[in-house]
Amino acid sequence: MLSVDDGSGPVLIFVNVQTGIDVSRLALGDAVRVTGFSSRFDDHYEIDPRWPHDIEAVRR
Repeated sequence: MLSVDDGSGPVLIFVNVQTGIDVSRLALGDAVRVTGFSSRFDDHYEIDPRWPHDIEAVRR
């Protein structure tokens, strides 16, 4: 699970192992673009990406 914050507050990114998404290439502080479904689990909101291209490192 990752957490991102665009300045409006943190959102969790739930990466299901079945998606084939490799997050090991991401480092703390990397800027990322995430596409996926929004959902709520327990008391937090999250984004659920579906495919490897749904998480992309971007240059600042």
